[in-house]
Amino acid sequence: MTLATQLALSADTVFSAITPQIPNNYMVIIVNMILLSGNIIVSLSTYLTRTTQVSVAMAITTYILCIGITNDAVLKDYAFMLLVVLAFFSFLGFRITKNAERLESENMTLRQDEAELLQIPRLNKTQVKAYIKLASGRHNTEHTRRLLNLLGERSQRNLLANVIEFLQLRETEKNMIAQALPELTPSETDICQLILRNKKLSEVCAILGKTESNISTQRANIRRKLKMKPSDNLQQILEQRMKKRGRVPDFIFAR
Repeated sequence: MTLATQLALSADTVFSAITPQIPNNYMVIIVNMILLSGNIIVSLSTYLTRTTQVSVAMAITTYILCIGITNDAVLKDYAFMLLVVLAFFSFLGFRITKNAERLESENMTLRQDEAELLQIPRLNKTQVKAYIKLASGRHNTEHTRRLLNLLGERSQRNLLANVIEFLQLRETEKNMIAQALPELTPSETDICQLILRNKKLSEVCAILGKTESNISTQRANIRRKLKMKPSDNLQQILEQRMKKRGRVPDFIFAR
């Protein structure tokens, strides 16, 4: 419909140019060019890139034909401005469509990811929300029980088994660090454990629930107790001390 309208308007515009008997035919041409531009905007709003570009090409060709036929000075005066506007419409249509295609592709990817996420563990959205709530903060016993019940018996067992195994791993890791660095307090050992896992200062603060000044003070105490030089890297020194204790499991230095 857009192309048919554009073709009809272009034909009427050229007809006005070849028919000098029409009063003020140059005004008819200019009005038709405005209508052609409006039709191009319609194709822009519907993300029709090729239609927009074809419509722009038709409008430019029509106007150039009209100038050649009438040799009208008024049409020549408006030529540059009209060509710039039409070229801008063409470029705008291209950019709008590309962005629309990109957003559609991203939405499709998100929908596929969501489907895969729900399909692999065979969970529904309610169960996924329960997982997120469990991970997002601390809850009282009753609330935790309700969230776990939403997961189902099988998911509960898998979740608890994985958490217990993870806690045992972390406790083993912490004990090994405490044995390698007996001069440190338990709080300082916790900080070293996170440093060995390549955690940044902000992450250490968030995990331990302490301020940056508190962590910085404890880091300074650790450096003092380990007799480190100002130029020494704390993480490297900790790794060296751990290795001196013998073979260290890979999870100690997990990135």
